[in-house]
Amino acid sequence: MKQEISAEMARKILIVGAGLAGLGLARALEIRGVAFDIVEKSPDSVLGGAGIYLPGNASRALARLGLLDQVAAQGHRINHQIIHDSAGKLLHDMDVHDFWLGVGPCLSLTRGTLARILRSSVQTPILYAAVEALEQTSSGCRVVFSDGRCVEYDLVVGADGFNSGIRKALFGDASPRFLPQRCWRLLTENTIGLQNWTVALGDNRALLGIPVESGGLYIYGDAVDMLVPPPGKSTVEDMRALFSDFTGPVASVLTGLASRHPVHAGRLAEVPARSWISGSAILIGDAAHASSPSMAQGGAMAFEDSWLLAACLQGEPDTGAALSAFASRRAARVAWVQKQCRARDATRSMPRLLRNALLSFFGDGLYRRAYGPLLDAFEAESGAA
Repeated sequence: MKQEISAEMARKILIVGAGLAGLGLARALEIRGVAFDIVEKSPDSVLGGAGIYLPGNASRALARLGLLDQVAAQGHRINHQIIHDSAGKLLHDMDVHDFWLGVGPCLSLTRGTLARILRSSVQTPILYAAVEALEQTSSGCRVVFSDGRCVEYDLVVGADGFNSGIRKALFGDASPRFLPQRCWRLLTENTIGLQNWTVALGDNRALLGIPVESGGLYIYGDAVDMLVPPPGKSTVEDMRALFSDFTGPVASVLTGLASRHPVHAGRLAEVPARSWISGSAILIGDAAHASSPSMAQGGAMAFEDSWLLAACLQGEPDTGAALSAFASRRAARVAWVQKQCRARDATRSMPRLLRNALLSFFGDGLYRRAYGPLLDAFEAESGAA
Protein backbone atom coordinates (compact mmCIF):
# COMPACT_ATOMS: atom_id res chain seq x y z
CA MET A 1 0.00 0.00 0.00
CA LYS A 2 1.24 3.46 -0.87
CA GLN A 3 2.51 5.42 2.12
CA GLU A 4 2.44 9.22 2.27
CA ILE A 5 5.51 11.22 3.22
CA SER A 6 5.19 14.41 5.25
CA ALA A 7 5.74 17.75 3.52
CA GLU A 8 8.70 18.64 5.73
CA MET A 9 10.51 15.50 4.58
CA ALA A 10 9.97 16.15 0.87
CA ARG A 11 13.11 16.32 -1.28
CA LYS A 12 13.71 16.95 -4.94
CA ILE A 13 15.34 13.67 -6.00
CA LEU A 14 16.96 12.60 -9.26
CA ILE A 15 17.62 8.95 -10.08
CA VAL A 16 20.20 8.54 -12.85
CA GLY A 17 19.76 5.22 -14.62
CA ALA A 18 16.65 3.15 -15.34
CA GLY A 19 18.24 -0.28 -14.84
CA LEU A 20 17.55 -2.70 -12.01
CA ALA A 21 18.76 -0.43 -9.20
CA GLY A 22 17.24 2.75 -10.59
CA LEU A 23 13.83 1.26 -11.32
CA GLY A 24 13.90 -0.60 -8.01
CA LEU A 25 14.46 2.69 -6.19
CA ALA A 26 11.76 4.37 -8.27
CA ARG A 27 9.32 1.65 -7.28
CA ALA A 28 10.31 1.86 -3.60
CA LEU A 29 9.89 5.64 -3.54
CA GLU A 30 6.50 5.51 -5.25
CA ILE A 31 5.29 2.99 -2.68
CA ARG A 32 6.21 5.57 -0.05
CA GLY A 33 4.57 8.48 -1.92
CA VAL A 34 7.90 10.20 -2.65
CA ALA A 35 8.21 12.20 -5.87
CA PHE A 36 11.36 12.03 -8.02
CA ASP A 37 12.74 12.40 -11.52
CA ILE A 38 14.37 9.44 -13.28
CA VAL A 39 16.61 9.85 -16.29
CA GLU A 40 18.06 7.32 -18.74
CA LYS A 41 20.24 7.84 -21.82
CA SER A 42 18.18 5.72 -24.22
CA PRO A 43 14.87 3.81 -24.21
CA ASP A 44 16.71 0.65 -25.29
CA SER A 45 19.77 0.95 -23.07
CA VAL A 46 18.69 -1.57 -20.42
CA LEU A 47 16.27 -3.81 -22.33
CA GLY A 48 18.93 -5.96 -23.98
CA GLY A 49 21.41 -8.37 -22.50
CA ALA A 50 20.93 -12.07 -21.93
CA GLY A 51 19.62 -13.85 -18.82
CA ILE A 52 19.64 -13.34 -15.08
CA TYR A 53 19.50 -15.75 -12.14
CA LEU A 54 17.83 -14.50 -8.95
CA PRO A 55 18.64 -16.41 -5.72
CA GLY A 56 16.23 -16.39 -2.81
CA ASN A 57 17.38 -13.10 -1.31
CA ALA A 58 16.70 -11.36 -4.64
CA SER A 59 13.16 -12.75 -4.57
CA ARG A 60 12.70 -11.50 -1.02
CA ALA A 61 13.68 -7.99 -2.10
CA LEU A 62 11.32 -8.21 -5.09
CA ALA A 63 8.56 -9.21 -2.68
CA ARG A 64 9.20 -6.02 -0.68
CA LEU A 65 8.81 -4.11 -3.94
CA GLY A 66 5.52 -5.90 -4.63
CA LEU A 67 6.88 -7.52 -7.80
CA LEU A 68 7.66 -11.11 -6.86
CA ASP A 69 4.40 -12.56 -8.13
CA GLN A 70 4.89 -10.99 -11.57
CA VAL A 71 8.51 -12.10 -11.82
CA ALA A 72 7.69 -15.63 -10.63
CA ALA A 73 4.84 -15.89 -13.15
CA GLN A 74 7.19 -14.95 -16.00
CA GLY A 75 10.35 -16.70 -14.85
CA HIS A 76 11.55 -20.26 -14.42
CA ARG A 77 11.85 -21.73 -10.91
CA ILE A 78 15.26 -23.22 -10.11
CA ASN A 79 15.30 -25.97 -7.47
CA HIS A 80 18.85 -27.29 -7.83
CA GLN A 81 22.30 -25.99 -8.70
CA ILE A 82 24.25 -28.79 -10.35
CA ILE A 83 28.01 -28.86 -10.94
CA HIS A 84 29.82 -31.23 -13.32
CA ASP A 85 33.42 -31.42 -14.40
CA SER A 86 34.22 -30.81 -18.04
CA ALA A 87 33.91 -34.54 -18.77
CA GLY A 88 30.33 -34.61 -17.46
CA LYS A 89 31.00 -36.21 -14.07
CA LEU A 90 28.61 -35.00 -11.36
CA LEU A 91 30.48 -33.15 -8.61
CA HIS A 92 27.71 -31.52 -6.60
CA ASP A 93 23.92 -31.13 -6.54
CA MET A 94 22.71 -28.38 -4.21
CA ASP A 95 19.03 -28.26 -3.23
CA VAL A 96 18.63 -24.49 -3.40
CA HIS A 97 14.86 -24.72 -2.95
CA ASP A 98 15.42 -26.21 0.49
CA PHE A 99 18.26 -23.81 1.34
CA TRP A 100 16.23 -20.67 0.53
CA LEU A 101 12.95 -22.02 1.95
CA GLY A 102 11.23 -19.25 3.88
CA VAL A 103 13.27 -16.56 2.12
CA GLY A 104 12.17 -16.74 -1.50
CA PRO A 105 12.27 -18.93 -4.61
CA CYS A 106 15.27 -19.05 -6.93
CA LEU A 107 14.16 -17.73 -10.33
CA SER A 108 15.64 -17.20 -13.77
CA LEU A 109 14.43 -15.12 -16.71
CA THR A 110 15.74 -12.85 -19.42
CA ARG A 111 17.00 -9.43 -18.42
CA GLY A 112 14.65 -7.85 -20.94
CA THR A 113 11.60 -9.42 -19.30
CA LEU A 114 12.74 -8.36 -15.84
CA ALA A 115 13.37 -4.80 -17.07
CA ARG A 116 9.90 -4.61 -18.63
CA ILE A 117 8.26 -5.79 -15.39
CA LEU A 118 10.13 -3.11 -13.46
CA ARG A 119 9.34 -0.38 -15.98
CA SER A 120 5.63 -1.21 -16.05
CA SER A 121 5.51 -1.02 -12.23
CA VAL A 122 6.72 2.61 -12.15
CA GLN A 123 4.22 5.36 -12.90
CA THR A 124 6.70 8.26 -13.05
CA PRO A 125 7.73 8.91 -16.68
CA ILE A 126 11.37 8.19 -17.55
CA LEU A 127 13.18 11.21 -18.99
CA TYR A 128 15.45 10.19 -21.85
CA ALA A 129 18.56 12.36 -21.72
CA ALA A 130 22.16 12.13 -20.57
CA VAL A 131 23.65 13.93 -17.58
CA GLU A 132 26.20 16.29 -19.10
CA ALA A 133 27.42 17.87 -15.86
CA LEU A 134 26.88 17.58 -12.13
CA GLU A 135 27.94 20.33 -9.73
CA GLN A 136 27.75 20.13 -5.95
CA THR A 137 26.15 23.19 -4.32
CA SER A 138 25.66 24.25 -0.72
CA SER A 139 22.11 22.87 -0.78
CA GLY A 140 22.35 19.95 -3.17
CA CYS A 141 23.36 19.29 -6.78
CA ARG A 142 22.99 21.25 -9.99
CA VAL A 143 22.51 18.91 -12.95
CA VAL A 144 22.85 19.81 -16.63
CA PHE A 145 21.12 17.48 -19.09
CA SER A 146 21.90 16.81 -22.74
CA ASP A 147 18.56 18.37 -23.75
CA GLY A 148 19.75 21.71 -22.34
CA ARG A 149 17.85 21.69 -19.03
CA CYS A 150 19.61 22.71 -15.81
CA VAL A 151 17.87 21.56 -12.63
CA GLU A 152 18.67 21.82 -8.91
CA TYR A 153 18.18 18.68 -6.82
CA ASP A 154 18.39 17.99 -3.10
CA LEU A 155 19.64 14.47 -3.83
CA VAL A 156 21.13 12.69 -6.85
CA VAL A 157 21.28 8.88 -6.87
CA GLY A 158 23.69 7.35 -9.35
CA ALA A 159 22.13 4.04 -10.39
CA ASP A 160 23.74 4.07 -13.82
CA GLY A 161 25.56 0.76 -13.67
CA PHE A 162 29.07 -0.53 -13.96
CA ASN A 163 30.25 2.23 -16.33
CA SER A 164 28.68 4.92 -14.16
CA GLY A 165 29.02 8.47 -15.46
CA ILE A 166 27.91 9.78 -12.07
CA ARG A 167 30.74 7.89 -10.36
CA LYS A 168 33.21 9.46 -12.78
CA ALA A 169 31.73 12.94 -12.27
CA LEU A 170 31.84 12.66 -8.48
CA PHE A 171 34.97 10.61 -7.88
CA GLY A 172 37.14 11.21 -10.94
CA ASP A 173 39.51 8.32 -11.52
CA ALA A 174 37.70 5.82 -9.25
CA SER A 175 37.58 3.31 -12.09
CA PRO A 176 36.42 -0.31 -11.90
CA ARG A 177 39.03 -3.01 -11.33
CA PHE A 178 39.15 -5.43 -14.24
CA LEU A 179 39.46 -9.09 -13.29
CA PRO A 180 41.66 -11.60 -15.15
CA GLN A 181 38.64 -13.26 -16.78
CA ARG A 182 36.51 -12.81 -19.87
CA CYS A 183 32.95 -13.93 -20.35
CA TRP A 184 30.36 -14.68 -23.03
CA ARG A 185 26.58 -14.68 -22.79
CA LEU A 186 23.87 -15.80 -25.19
CA LEU A 187 20.22 -16.83 -25.34
CA THR A 188 18.90 -19.76 -27.34
CA GLU A 189 16.16 -22.40 -27.28
CA ASN A 190 16.18 -24.95 -24.48
CA THR A 191 16.34 -27.91 -26.86
CA ILE A 192 17.68 -30.22 -24.13
CA GLY A 193 14.88 -29.56 -21.63
CA LEU A 194 17.28 -28.33 -18.96
CA GLN A 195 15.37 -27.65 -15.73
CA ASN A 196 18.05 -26.45 -13.31
CA TRP A 197 21.12 -24.23 -13.02
CA THR A 198 23.84 -26.48 -14.48
CA VAL A 199 27.54 -25.70 -14.83
CA ALA A 200 30.56 -27.62 -16.12
CA LEU A 201 33.98 -26.68 -14.72
CA GLY A 202 37.20 -27.20 -16.65
CA ASP A 203 40.73 -25.93 -16.27
CA ASN A 204 40.31 -22.16 -15.78
CA ARG A 205 36.98 -22.28 -17.60
CA ALA A 206 33.26 -22.61 -16.81
CA LEU A 207 30.24 -23.26 -19.03
CA LEU A 208 26.83 -22.61 -17.47
CA GLY A 209 23.29 -23.21 -18.66
CA ILE A 210 20.17 -21.77 -17.00
CA PRO A 211 16.62 -22.32 -18.29
CA VAL A 212 14.61 -19.12 -18.66
CA GLU A 213 11.03 -18.28 -19.55
CA SER A 214 9.16 -19.47 -22.66
CA GLY A 215 11.42 -22.42 -23.36
CA GLY A 216 14.61 -20.39 -23.49
CA LEU A 217 18.12 -21.21 -22.34
CA TYR A 218 20.73 -18.75 -21.06
CA ILE A 219 24.31 -19.87 -21.70
CA TYR A 220 27.23 -18.22 -19.92
CA GLY A 221 30.90 -19.06 -20.31
CA ASP A 222 34.05 -17.61 -18.79
CA ALA A 223 37.78 -18.24 -18.98
CA VAL A 224 40.92 -16.72 -17.53
CA ASP A 225 42.70 -14.21 -19.76
CA MET A 226 45.68 -16.42 -20.52
CA LEU A 227 43.43 -18.77 -22.49
CA VAL A 228 41.97 -16.04 -24.67
CA PRO A 229 44.18 -14.25 -27.19
CA PRO A 230 43.40 -10.52 -27.50
CA PRO A 231 41.08 -8.89 -28.39
CA GLY A 232 38.96 -11.70 -26.99
CA LYS A 233 36.61 -14.23 -28.49
CA SER A 234 33.10 -13.08 -29.37
CA THR A 235 31.60 -15.62 -31.78
CA VAL A 236 29.96 -19.00 -31.36
CA GLU A 237 32.79 -20.58 -33.36
CA ASP A 238 35.35 -19.16 -30.94
CA MET A 239 33.31 -20.32 -27.93
CA ARG A 240 33.08 -23.81 -29.42
CA ALA A 241 36.85 -23.87 -29.81
CA LEU A 242 37.41 -22.68 -26.23
CA PHE A 243 35.07 -25.32 -24.79
CA SER A 244 35.77 -28.04 -27.35
CA ASP A 245 36.85 -30.57 -24.71
CA PHE A 246 33.66 -30.13 -22.65
CA THR A 247 30.93 -32.75 -22.74
CA GLY A 248 27.42 -32.71 -21.30
CA PRO A 249 24.11 -31.05 -22.14
CA VAL A 250 25.17 -27.40 -22.24
CA ALA A 251 28.20 -28.14 -24.40
CA SER A 252 25.95 -30.04 -26.82
CA VAL A 253 23.73 -26.98 -27.25
CA LEU A 254 26.76 -24.81 -27.96
CA THR A 255 27.89 -27.30 -30.61
CA GLY A 256 24.53 -27.11 -32.39
CA LEU A 257 24.24 -23.32 -32.62
CA ALA A 258 24.53 -21.48 -35.92
CA SER A 259 27.89 -19.79 -36.39
CA ARG A 260 26.29 -16.32 -36.55
CA HIS A 261 24.22 -16.72 -33.37
CA PRO A 262 24.48 -13.44 -31.34
CA VAL A 263 26.98 -13.53 -28.47
CA HIS A 264 27.60 -10.81 -25.86
CA ALA A 265 31.27 -10.78 -24.87
CA GLY A 266 33.01 -8.79 -22.14
CA ARG A 267 35.56 -8.55 -19.35
CA LEU A 268 34.68 -9.33 -15.76
CA ALA A 269 35.29 -6.45 -13.39
CA GLU A 270 34.59 -5.20 -9.90
CA VAL A 271 33.74 -1.84 -8.39
CA PRO A 272 35.27 -2.14 -4.90
CA ALA A 273 32.62 -1.65 -2.24
CA ARG A 274 32.97 1.51 -0.18
CA SER A 275 30.85 4.45 0.96
CA TRP A 276 30.13 6.12 -2.38
CA ILE A 277 28.74 9.36 -0.98
CA SER A 278 29.71 12.84 -2.10
CA GLY A 279 27.71 15.68 -0.58
CA SER A 280 24.10 15.20 -1.66
CA ALA A 281 24.84 12.38 -4.09
CA ILE A 282 25.20 8.63 -3.65
CA LEU A 283 25.81 5.56 -5.81
CA ILE A 284 23.84 2.31 -5.57
CA GLY A 285 23.74 -1.01 -7.40
CA ASP A 286 26.51 -1.89 -9.83
CA ALA A 287 27.65 1.74 -9.90
CA ALA A 288 28.68 1.27 -6.25
CA HIS A 289 29.66 -2.38 -5.91
CA ALA A 290 29.62 -4.37 -9.16
CA SER A 291 31.01 -7.87 -8.70
CA SER A 292 31.78 -10.86 -10.87
CA PRO A 293 28.63 -12.95 -11.52
CA SER A 294 29.86 -15.99 -9.59
CA MET A 295 27.48 -15.33 -6.65
CA ALA A 296 24.61 -14.16 -8.93
CA GLN A 297 24.05 -11.22 -6.57
CA GLY A 298 23.97 -8.24 -8.94
CA GLY A 299 20.17 -8.05 -9.07
CA ALA A 300 19.75 -8.98 -5.41
CA MET A 301 22.12 -6.26 -4.19
CA ALA A 302 20.46 -3.71 -6.49
CA PHE A 303 16.97 -4.46 -5.18
CA GLU A 304 18.11 -4.54 -1.55
CA ASP A 305 19.90 -1.21 -2.05
CA SER A 306 16.77 0.30 -3.56
CA TRP A 307 14.41 -0.72 -0.79
CA LEU A 308 16.74 0.25 2.04
CA LEU A 309 17.71 3.62 0.59
CA ALA A 310 14.05 4.54 0.21
CA ALA A 311 13.43 3.40 3.79
CA CYS A 312 16.34 5.44 5.14
CA LEU A 313 15.21 8.54 3.24
CA GLN A 314 11.71 8.16 4.63
CA GLY A 315 12.94 7.61 8.17
CA GLU A 316 15.51 10.43 8.35
CA PRO A 317 14.63 14.03 7.36
CA ASP A 318 18.30 15.06 7.10
CA THR A 319 19.61 13.86 3.73
CA GLY A 320 23.21 13.51 4.86
CA ALA A 321 22.23 11.45 7.88
CA ALA A 322 19.97 9.26 5.75
CA LEU A 323 22.77 8.55 3.25
CA SER A 324 25.26 7.80 6.01
CA ALA A 325 22.82 5.42 7.69
CA PHE A 326 22.21 3.61 4.42
CA ALA A 327 25.92 3.27 3.64
CA SER A 328 26.83 1.96 7.07
CA ARG A 329 23.98 -0.53 7.06
CA ARG A 330 24.92 -1.94 3.65
CA ALA A 331 28.69 -2.07 4.11
CA ALA A 332 29.11 -5.52 5.68
CA ARG A 333 26.66 -7.27 3.36
CA VAL A 334 28.07 -6.01 0.06
CA ALA A 335 31.65 -6.54 1.29
CA TRP A 336 30.78 -10.15 2.13
CA VAL A 337 29.32 -10.72 -1.34
CA GLN A 338 32.42 -9.36 -3.06
CA LYS A 339 34.69 -11.46 -0.83
CA GLN A 340 32.75 -14.60 -1.71
CA CYS A 341 32.78 -13.73 -5.42
CA ARG A 342 36.58 -13.56 -5.32
CA ALA A 343 36.77 -16.86 -3.45
CA ARG A 344 34.47 -18.63 -5.89
CA ASP A 345 36.33 -17.17 -8.88
CA ALA A 346 39.57 -18.52 -7.42
CA THR A 347 38.28 -22.08 -7.75
CA ARG A 348 38.68 -21.70 -11.54
CA SER A 349 42.46 -21.82 -11.06
CA MET A 350 42.61 -24.60 -8.46
CA PRO A 351 44.16 -27.94 -9.47
CA ARG A 352 41.39 -30.03 -10.99
CA LEU A 353 41.64 -32.96 -8.57
CA LEU A 354 41.58 -30.69 -5.51
CA ARG A 355 38.65 -28.63 -6.79
CA ASN A 356 36.65 -31.71 -7.73
CA ALA A 357 37.28 -33.30 -4.33
CA LEU A 358 36.24 -30.14 -2.47
CA LEU A 359 33.00 -29.85 -4.44
CA SER A 360 32.21 -33.56 -4.20
CA PHE A 361 32.72 -33.88 -0.43
CA PHE A 362 32.10 -30.36 0.88
CA GLY A 363 29.85 -28.75 -1.75
CA ASP A 364 26.84 -28.24 0.52
CA GLY A 365 29.02 -26.74 3.23
CA LEU A 366 30.76 -24.39 0.82
CA TYR A 367 27.41 -23.15 -0.52
CA ARG A 368 25.97 -22.67 2.95
CA ARG A 369 29.05 -20.81 4.09
CA ALA A 370 28.93 -18.44 1.11
CA TYR A 371 25.19 -17.74 1.14
CA GLY A 372 24.35 -18.30 4.81
CA PRO A 373 24.65 -14.64 5.88
CA LEU A 374 22.29 -13.66 3.05
CA LEU A 375 19.49 -15.70 4.62
CA ASP A 376 19.18 -12.93 7.21
CA ALA A 377 16.64 -10.29 6.24
CA PHE A 378 18.43 -7.28 4.80
CA GLU A 379 16.09 -4.99 6.75
CA ALA A 380 17.49 -6.41 9.96
CA GLU A 381 20.83 -4.79 9.20
CA SER A 382 19.29 -1.35 9.19
CA GLY A 383 16.24 -1.59 11.37
CA ALA A 384 14.46 0.01 8.42
CA ALA A 385 11.15 -1.38 7.19
